[in-house]
Amino acid sequence: MAIAYTKHRYIPHHLPTNVIIRILSFCSDDVLLNCLTVSRLFFNLAGTFLYKHLTFESPKDMWDRLIGSTLLYENTTGKISIGRRRFKDRLLRHTGTITLHSHGDDDGDCQDSDSEEPEDYFGNLKRLSILSHSHSRNSSSSSIFSFGKKSNPTTPILITPPPPPAKALPISCPPVPLNGVMPRLSTLRIILADAYDYHLLFCPRFGSACPLLEGLELDRLIIIGARSPLVVLPTAFPSTTIETNSPMGLTPTMTRHTPTPTTTSPALASPPMTGHNSTVPTKIKSSGGLPIGLSELTIVLPTGRSYDSKDYEGYHNIFHYKKTLESISKLTIVFLTSPSSNTTSAGKGNGCRTDDKQSLWQVAFYSSRNYNPTWTSYLCLAEDLAKACLAVPLETTIEMVGMENIDGELLNMGIGTMKERGKSGMIMQERIKRQIEVRLIASNREYEVNTKTQYLKFRDLDDWLGCGEGRRQMGEKGFEQLGKEGYREFG
Repeated sequence: MAIAYTKHRYIPHHLPTNVIIRILSFCSDDVLLNCLTVSRLFFNLAGTFLYKHLTFESPKDMWDRLIGSTLLYENTTGKISIGRRRFKDRLLRHTGTITLHSHGDDDGDCQDSDSEEPEDYFGNLKRLSILSHSHSRNSSSSSIFSFGKKSNPTTPILITPPPPPAKALPISCPPVPLNGVMPRLSTLRIILADAYDYHLLFCPRFGSACPLLEGLELDRLIIIGARSPLVVLPTAFPSTTIETNSPMGLTPTMTRHTPTPTTTSPALASPPMTGHNSTVPTKIKSSGGLPIGLSELTIVLPTGRSYDSKDYEGYHNIFHYKKTLESISKLTIVFLTSPSSNTTSAGKGNGCRTDDKQSLWQVAFYSSRNYNPTWTSYLCLAEDLAKACLAVPLETTIEMVGMENIDGELLNMGIGTMKERGKSGMIMQERIKRQIEVRLIASNREYEVNTKTQYLKFRDLDDWLGCGEGRRQMGEKGFEQLGKEGYREFG
């Protein structure tokens, strides 16, 4: 056996690093935690598996994962970190993906609602004295409940209340940006709550931006739980700003920065306008919350949800401002249905299915406009999908998944549409293409019709979930994560 010499002792050479990585890939989290204390090599290798993907379901999860970070310490104490061992900072450098649940109405850090707290009868009592009396009859015991003709007081028994419990962690989000503590963060997956006002209850800091999302820079954003293709992001997403020297702010020349959050919803802001020949530096503000510089955008629409534009009046959808969409190279819209009864438990856990027959994608009510109340849900949805396709750049790859499972009857597509399975999806596809063509011709861009339809692709849900693409977008436990947010059919 080869021997490695060190200053203090002889140590046999360890296994090749690639072999250790292979072994650690089969270890549980508890084993990986123990490996962090073995050596510097094991600290880095085990930390990669533990912190490569983090899931935040509540503010308590955030504090538990981020506590020990230098930036969090400085932001919470106001002190400069000197001489601190940055073990947590080294671990957080491995994080590349974050799954962030809606946590504005979360009760995870509270006590169980079923267990009632004992009533405090003594209030601010600091000391309680109980006098013990000796029994006057034939009894050697002493009790305050003994009754005799004559009793003599003895030494009082002092009962001191227990000390107050330790200070609990704050219930709000940690005051640190994700990109500040995780420099390699590239993918953010947000899971919206199953509620029509999800955009207001996403973060407990109501009326202001979530500190975790300040200065957000990502390659991929995955929105799970949307009710419309033209989804309104939670108001917790801060507006982003870029500075440009070109006329009308058409070409960004400087890196973006995030302004101080205000109590006004970021979706209500509008970009400043300048003259056509002006070259004065201009700030362009994104009020949709979509980070500037995004490369891939995925929108997942679970089955069974209704949508009414009246619930989101005053808030712009993510396709409202074009500046945030210029860098998007791929747009994916998924019509997600629940697993069928034949799905195995293994497939259900990792987001993949094992059978060919899928449930129908249904919507009870879908209205995205007020000016034409006679439009059916089918017409409204088709128009919104066409708007999303036209909002992204011309050569952006657009992929629509699961359209073959659309329930035509609930979308008011006509009598007998669902006699042949998949027919409603084919009708929807043709309607979307027709809408795109009409809108391009109306705006004198008929030369773009062939290019736009060339980059528009339709894909079966089975194919998408069964391959690595669907697994990467939904996560290893995609359906289980949806179930935690109230989507019972996916739990």
